[in-house]
Amino acid sequence: MIVTMPQPDSNHFEKSLTLEQKIGQVMVIGFDGITVDAELRRLISEYHISGVILFARNVQSPQQVAALTKELQKTALENGSPGLFIAVDQEGGRVARLTEDKGFTEFPSAMAIGATADPENAYRMASAMAAEMRAVGINVDFAPDLDVNNNPSNPVIGTRSFSSDPNKVAAFGAAFGQGRVGAAAMESIGRNPNAAERLFLPLVLTLALLEALALYGFVIAIILSGKI
Repeated sequence: MIVTMPQPDSNHFEKSLTLEQKIGQVMVIGFDGITVDAELRRLISEYHISGVILFARNVQSPQQVAALTKELQKTALENGSPGLFIAVDQEGGRVARLTEDKGFTEFPSAMAIGATADPENAYRMASAMAAEMRAVGINVDFAPDLDVNNNPSNPVIGTRSFSSDPNKVAAFGAAFGQGRVGAAAMESIGRNPNAAERLFLPLVLTLALLEALALYGFVIAIILSGKI
């Protein structure tokens, strides 16, 4: 059974915030441990942070994560907040915080999915990932990675990218986003465009190159997923 909890009025909530609390609303924080300790509870209740991000250090089992997220949301709602973003980096492949040894399903990398040449596989994987995350109270996933794997000498992206072809990245990224949202109303957020090139700074990219490569996958994926 799904129980819908009453939500505070967001307009009233925003007007009631102090400057410190408004600053808190633009912060998503990490923390240590697998439970809600006194300091984390204070940050939620006093500063109204907008959310938390879970790392491997916060994950012990599905049951533990579900209890943790429930307590986090309960703390926020009891203090007048409209609920928290509870985020994770769960791309599949080598970037995963919810792993098989902790009772979760491990999924293939973006490159492996791209190699199937069928965007429907990205949709199916995203749907399965979303259902599992939603079941334990996670509502934001910082995935997929929409970088184009255009530099073979750069190890940062590699298997995290769907392809070296911007059109393929866009098509698979859009399918992934649709699967994520369609399955369980998960937020789906891609990585910074061309993040891999940060290793090789200073680097000057022309606007034309940004539009044709670094930003292309993001723009087309947004259009294909019906967001604009």
